[in-house]
Amino acid sequence: MKLKALNPKFVQLIKIVSTLLISNAMGLELWNLYAVFTHQVIPSFIQILVIIAHLALLSHFIEGIIAGFYVFPRGGNYIKDGIYTFFTGTVGLLELWESESKIMGE
Repeated sequence: MKLKALNPKFVQLIKIVSTLLISNAMGLELWNLYAVFTHQVIPSFIQILVIIAHLALLSHFIEGIIAGFYVFPRGGNYIKDGIYTFFTGTVGLLELWESESKIMGE
């Protein structure tokens, strides 16, 4: 998939929403950890959200690791690109690959 084929405003919206949702998932995860350590009970409908947050955080974490390993041999800032990709998700990874193809002249 090429990001150029998508509307730039739509891509920007995806990045903003992704960053907000991942930030909320991190907050939900912290709340869940706090509840576990203080022996509090979280409502069952929130447990479902916690499971979804687990999956989202795991997938974004893997994408961030891929971005870091992709940029490292090319001399890029792998920490910055990894964190950016963690928050923006697949769109950030696609941006990274497209910027690499521009550099390589493809």
